[in-house]
Amino acid sequence: MFGFGILSCIVFLPLVGAAFILALRGEDEATLNNARFAALATTLIVFILTLVAYGRFDTSSAAFQLVEQKNWFGSGLVYKLGVDGMSMPFLLLTAFLMPFCIAASWNPSPIG
Repeated sequence: MFGFGILSCIVFLPLVGAAFILALRGEDEATLNNARFAALATTLIVFILTLVAYGRFDTSSAAFQLVEQKNWFGSGLVYKLGVDGMSMPFLLLTAFLMPFCIAASWNPSPIG
């Protein structure tokens, strides 16, 4: 996927969605709806990618899986990601709950 692994896409796709929302200008209702739909679409795509990662995950192994490692700047800095049996359920839970959080804040009501 674009030269990155699936975990990198899961980590950095929300930043792409946030950059898109930040680029939207205006305070009218159409702009606000575009921001809401962009947030919801981003979180749904992340959830689907997390399901794909879970499909590739071997639950019988205790080792780190889906490991990605890239050298940065050629000076010994290393970017490394991986999931194990403890972090995969939390990754699934977070990705599952985020679309519900976005949907719950769709029409905010004033307090008080």
